[in-house]
Amino acid sequence: MNILIIDDDVFAKKMLGHHLLDMGHTVTTVSNGQEALLHIERNNNMEVILLDLFMPQLSGPSFLLLLSKQTRKPLPKIVIVSGARDGENLLKDLGIAYDYYFHKPIDFTLLNKAIEELAKTA
Repeated sequence: MNILIIDDDVFAKKMLGHHLLDMGHTVTTVSNGQEALLHIERNNNMEVILLDLFMPQLSGPSFLLLLSKQTRKPLPKIVIVSGARDGENLLKDLGIAYDYYFHKPIDFTLLNKAIEELAKTA
């Protein structure tokens, strides 16, 4: 699967990226929502997006709102990976849909199961 990781935490990006590469996926990483929108504009083949919520320049929620306005349908599958403990409520209050939500530090066993499930529907 083509997976885009959007996270300003360099360590988290590297860990997630290497893990997903080891699983056989194609992985691209960017540091914020603004970079992600530019990447998707040029390479609109992402099947899954792993997204942190709180980043500089363009936050995760803002990115998702803009993505839904400028991207083809259906949208890529969205997996939130965030240290925010109240992030699920924030997304719910904003009416933003996502497929999975994982708290940092990430449980890779659960992430593997989620990615496998998303691959079945991609």
